[in-house]
Amino acid sequence: LHQSRTDTATHAHAAARRTHTRAHSRRENLVSMSAAAAAAAGGSLNTASAFAKPSLPATPLVLDAHLHVWPTPGEYSYVAGKEPPASLAESATTEALLERFATSGVYGALIVQPINLMFDHKYIQTAIGTHPGRFVGCCLADPSVGGGGVEQLARLLKSRDGA
Repeated sequence: LHQSRTDTATHAHAAARRTHTRAHSRRENLVSMSAAAAAAAGGSLNTASAFAKPSLPATPLVLDAHLHVWPTPGEYSYVAGKEPPASLAESATTEALLERFATSGVYGALIVQPINLMFDHKYIQTAIGTHPGRFVGCCLADPSVGGGGVEQLARLLKSRDGA
């Protein structure tokens, strides 16, 4: 009986080690692929920071994981049929969002490029650049053959890096 417990514990420990190694290998592969993609786009990725343990703020930050912002129709010339819904046209600007953040205790957000702006990322880039540390962006790129999606992503990476 003692022997079987020892064997079970040994097998469980070995399985846990294999699982940890596999997970770490997946993370390394993902970081390596991301670094290669960034290099291909003319940017870089600090792989050391990808494995660093994050330091947590004294009080947790409240972040919105997915939202859209867009300029008012007076600030931006929308493609016909792509205007924001009338009920949101004035209330979904970056400024309106920050006002709501202040009253609700939200610190920042992941801004997802709204489809009505198509592949024009200027408004989102401005929001991120004007309020550093508050926003990160998720962009759209044209995936069609000859659509320029790879070049669009490379330009966004270069503009983010100040190139």
